[in-house]
Amino acid sequence: MSYGREYIEDHAYDIEEMIEAIKKDASIGIWVTKDNKELKISEMQTSHIRNCINFINRKDDDLYKCYIPVFEAELKKRGEI
Repeated sequence: MSYGREYIEDHAYDIEEMIEAIKKDASIGIWVTKDNKELKISEMQTSHIRNCINFINRKDDDLYKCYIPVFEAELKKRGEI
């Protein structure tokens, strides 16, 4: 998910709270879309997971890197890697 500045301001997150929220979501297998829709990673299409990995790798920060092992584990479980 891309927790943008607007989302942070709307939800009164400080950066530490945002980082913890992202880590928690990743640890429980939840990806939050740019529209703030929560998706179970286990229910996402493989192409969507791959797109999310590419999105994270293109980002200029490490905020979402905690999702990479979660996504890769799901792809491995599916026999995709």
